Amino acid sequence: MHEQHGNGKRRQRSLHSSLNVTHRPIDLLKPDPGNARARSKKQIRQLARSIETFGFNVPVLVDADLEVIAGHGRLQAVRQLDLRKSRR
Repeated sequence: MHEQHGNGKRRQRSLHSSLNVTHRPIDLLKPDPGNARARSKKQIRQLARSIETFGFNVPVLVDADLEVIAGHGRLQAVRQLDLRKSRR
């Protein structure tokens, strides 16, 4: 994203300044029923093993209503692992 300044120079504005990371119990997160991507049980097991090995490094993205925007597979894997929060 760029901002135009009066002197004609453009400066890149950081998108990170408006992002917040908030930890929520996984039970509150709602998968998007319109999510078209299906994962096999094997894929979910692989994600779960990865989370056990490396930790939960990529957050699940949700909207204001806690509906999942991105991270459906990670959410399924975390639920399979029965972790209390969607991070490690």
